[in-house]
This record gives sequence, C-alpha cells and structure tokens, in this order.
Amino acid sequence: MIQETGQVPDGEVSIPSAPESVAATGLSAAYLEELVLKTLYIRGKLPARDVCDAMSLPFGKVVEPVLDALAEERLCQVPGGAGYVSASWTWQPERWHIPRLAEPWRRPRLRA
Repeated sequence: MIQETGQVPDGEVSIPSAPESVAATGLSAAYLEELVLKTLYIRGKLPARDVCDAMSLPFGKVVEPVLDALAEERLCQVPGGAGYVSASWTWQPERWHIPRLAEPWRRPRLRA
C-alpha cells in the first residue's frame, strides 16, 4: 500500500493511474490521432475497446474524443456496432484515406 508520503514500501509496485484527459497523457491530440489511424490501418476494423487496449489508454475521456475528431474529419468511420454506446462501436479508416495512411509508415524515417 502506498503511504501518505507517496513512497512505495519495499517489495510493492506502484502502478500509475490512467490519464483522465488527452492533456493528461502528455501527448498531443495530433499524435494520438496518428496513433489511432496507424492502429486501425495495421489491425483493420476494430471495436473501440480493442483500440483502447492497443494504445493502453482509457476510452471515455481519452480515446473517445480522438475517435470522434477523426470521424468528424472523415478520416475514420463506424461500419457497425452494438447499440447507442460508442464504446461498443467498430471503427475503421475511411477507404479513400487508406493509401494516404500507408505512405508515412512505408518511408524510412531519417534521424536528425
């Protein structure tokens, strides 16, 4: 158990809490959008919970706003799902955008 001092007793592991917002991840929204698109491009059609698992981030206040922004920009779509709860929806990249998605990951990255 973590003591009030914030120290972890010997033999115990401290697990950080999940971020509660995009800003709390320490990553930009644009980076998270790229990561979601890359995940969908590589793994194909995925339920939202699998996108979250692949990114190791919570759905509600982190992944959901990213997916919503991508859908609004018409970069990904919801081809199916179970009901009105967006956590159960299946996501995939828009077909017109797939060739553009492949380009950055096929090119070798140059180091500065």
